[in-house]
Parts: sequence; C-alpha cells; structure tokens
Amino acid sequence: MEYRSKYTTKDINAVIDMIVINDLSIKEVENITGIGNQTIRRWLKNNGIKIKSKQFSNRKAKLNDDVVYRICFLYENYYSIHEVASITGLPYTRVRSTLIELEVPIRDRYETIKLAFKRLELIKIREMKRMQQMVEAGDDSALRRHIADINRLRQEEEKKGLPSKEDFELAELARLLAG
Repeated sequence: MEYRSKYTTKDINAVIDMIVINDLSIKEVENITGIGNQTIRRWLKNNGIKIKSKQFSNRKAKLNDDVVYRICFLYENYYSIHEVASITGLPYTRVRSTLIELEVPIRDRYETIKLAFKRLELIKIREMKRMQQMVEAGDDSALRRHIADINRLRQEEEKKGLPSKEDFELAELARLLAG
C-alpha cells in the first residue's frame, strides 16, 4: 500500500517560502498553518534547507526603556554588575553589554569594592536618620521592627562575603605601596 500525503507540493513550497523568504520560525509557521513542526522539519530537511534555531540566535530582544533606566540607575548608585544582574533578573553578560552600548564606563574590581563600602555607609546614614525620626515620634514598635530588619539585612550582606573595611584599607595600602 502506497503512502499518500495530504499535503500537495504547492503546500510544501508555501511553507518553505514562509520560513526562508519571510524569516518565520518553525513554531510561527506551525501556529499559522496548523501543520506539525516535525512535518515542517522533515520538509526542510528533504529540500536541503538547514534548520536554524532562533532560540540561540545572536539577535537580542530589545530591552524596554524602563529596564535600561533601572540598569543604569542601579549601576550609577554603587551597585556592581553582578548585583544589578541579580536585581533585574538578567544575565551578567546582558547587563554588562547594555552598559557598554550606552558608553557607561565599566568599573574595575577595586572601584566596585570601594563603592560598595560607600553605598553601605550611605545606607547606615539613612537608617540612622530614619531611626532618629521614629524615636522622636515615640513609635517604639516600629523602631523594634526596623532594628530587626537592619539586623537581617546586615546578616545578608555578611553572607554575600563582602570584605571588611579593614581588609579594604589593607588592600588600598598595598596598592599605594605597589604604585
């Protein structure tokens, strides 16, 4: 018994044109035509057309302006590229390449550590002012919750393994002596 395809040569050529000429993905053609992706792949293979995966193509999805603004804002406010990537949920390389495309100067490790300490100092100053306002307002329960939050954040920073201020000062002295 001979197998007869329910699709004509005209159908096959139309699908191939959608992929080759219109640059649609196999998934897009499948959604449009209702023809299974394995069938489409077989037709491409039989016609000598290499199947390219758009999933791993070099084309990057364009980041929206809010995400780009957030990347720049965090980086300019003393966060490292790794921290910005963690906060935004983007890969490190994507954050770094976005900063380079925007011609933002990339900091070296020494500058990043120095700015991390500066950020921590600014946070401490802000938190001290906030605590002082709570004391002046007489809000004892809010102050206790706030102190618990500060201790939790301090423990998280310690878990990240940031070097101590003394380690940083020693590294700075060593750099000055070497230079």
